[in-house]
Order: sequence, then C-alpha cells, then structure tokens
Amino acid sequence: MGTVVPLRPIVTSHDISLLKDVKLQRDIDELDRRIANKLSAHLPHLSSKDRRQVIESAIQKFMGFGFKQKKYLLQFCVWSLFFGHDLEVLDPTGKLNDICRDQLDEHRRFEAFENRIREIQGTRNLNSRYTA
Repeated sequence: MGTVVPLRPIVTSHDISLLKDVKLQRDIDELDRRIANKLSAHLPHLSSKDRRQVIESAIQKFMGFGFKQKKYLLQFCVWSLFFGHDLEVLDPTGKLNDICRDQLDEHRRFEAFENRIREIQGTRNLNSRYTA
C-alpha cells in the first residue's frame, strides 16, 4: 500500500478570515453610502473621510459588543455621527455602557439602548429624524 498523504483543507481558517474582512468592508461601504445619501446635509462639518472613519469605528466597536444585525449597526453609526464616537459613555448614569455589556440578546439590548438614548434626549424621536 502507498503512502497516505493527509488532506489539506481547501479553504483554510485564514481564507475564511479574509472573506469575512471583505464582506465587512462591503457592508461598511453600503452603510456609508446610505448614510451619505440621507444625512450629508445634516453633517456638513464632516468630510467623507471623517464620516467613513466614524462609521468604521462604530461598526467595529458595536460588533465587539455583540451587535451583528446591519439595521442595528446602521443606527449606532448614525448616533455616533451625531453624538460622538463615545456614544456608550454619553450617559452620565453609565446605563448605555451597561447595556452594551449586558448578557441579554442583541434585540433586547438594542431596544434598551434606543430607549435610554430617547430618555437622555428628552422626548425627541431620534429615529424619525436621523434614520438612514
């Protein structure tokens, strides 16, 4: 009987990581286009490069908190553009930061975050004005 040659995976974990990075960049491109199309007039102080940097940073940060759905990431990007990159520390009580680190599922944490943003901003409805 001949020598047995171990099979190498056709797609390696490195390949999968590269594919995920390409997908993430495409998603960032899409979110950047949507935000630029709908909100550029509200953000005249931001260059496209600065806007893109805020968007990339917000996506990385909130994905790190476990948020994966595009609709949630999009809203975090919008809030970050209007209220600043350190959005989760905006709350003087620390509730936003706690919500980000909570063990609840993504949907419930997003709802809690959104409700707390509304409380901080008073009765102003952030979604109706700034959703991209």
